[in-house]
Amino acid sequence: MKRKRGDVHPSIALEKVENTRTGSTVAAIKQAILDNLHCVQGRVPELASRNDWYMAVAFTVRDRFIREYCDNIWKTKPVK
Repeated sequence: MKRKRGDVHPSIALEKVENTRTGSTVAAIKQAILDNLHCVQGRVPELASRNDWYMAVAFTVRDRFIREYCDNIWKTKPVK
């Protein structure tokens, strides 16, 4: 298939979509909580306890803190 002028490479197009793991929009945070509930804890929302939901939110917040921490480390790392 021939590419048209102005087409974006798929890897570049993916970068424009906000990352669910570290995104800051309401939709990204909601999806991250559901992902953590399902993928990290192996729970379905209908059967999750209050503690399961709490842990899913905690994992979601942790992901954002870790991303900020790593970004700051890279910004302050001296260039050799």
